[in-house]
Amino acid sequence: PRNVHLIILAIVSSGIVQSFMAFSQIYSFAQSNPSKLTEGIWINGYYGQANFFSSHLFIAIILCAYYISPKALKSIKDKKQRRSITFLGAISLVVLITATILSYSEWGIISLVVAIIFILSFELLPKKIFKLISLLSIVALIIVSLILYNYFPRYELRIDIWQKIQEIFSNLYESRKYGNL
Repeated sequence: PRNVHLIILAIVSSGIVQSFMAFSQIYSFAQSNPSKLTEGIWINGYYGQANFFSSHLFIAIILCAYYISPKALKSIKDKKQRRSITFLGAISLVVLITATILSYSEWGIISLVVAIIFILSFELLPKKIFKLISLLSIVALIIVSLILYNYFPRYELRIDIWQKIQEIFSNLYESRKYGNL
């Protein structure tokens, strides 16, 4: 109920803040070294990695798209409130999608296209067909993930990143547990 709306607003707002951080990165590169913009630099907001950045933005994009969908807007009776939510949601979507594209994250851009197709399918297809497509997509995603993991070792780098993050947090926990911090 109400808390869910506040949580969603917080996620979308944090995505917008990240997007503006990315825009300020582009601006600072344009001022200091414009050649970096043509070299394909990775814009990543406060994250150190463009894929993590675009993943954060996807959550905000999907939630924002849901809130401006006709299915979600049906529950709002006040016409002015419906218009303002649609307007703010559309502007937020433009900001979030632009930042995702500017991140130069290959998988981020591919995922953006898939997310747009998924959102349109949710809106346009009957529920049973959408559920079937969703289930088949999850199965296909698992199969493709296993293939990428087994046959393309460069994707193991992502696993290494997650292992390092886990190692940092476990060391932090152990230090606090024994009073070293």
